[in-house]
Amino acid sequence: MSAAALPRIVAYLGGSGSFSEEACRRFVPAHDLMPLADFAAVARAVRQGSADVAVLPVANSLAGPIAAVRTLLT
Repeated sequence: MSAAALPRIVAYLGGSGSFSEEACRRFVPAHDLMPLADFAAVARAVRQGSADVAVLPVANSLAGPIAAVRTLLT
């Protein structure tokens, strides 16, 4: 099996039924999912190579921009 054919891993905040899981299944359906407990753990998974990509919210419809995510992305 070539490297291009290997499943990729997407890290995201939350678990089964979360909006982030729904986004992963919609936008990166071929990826294996890695649910994590907090934004920092999601970013760390990508930095350390245990995940190939991450899905993180940058805003919330009720609370507005999510400062913790913006900090991790800078």
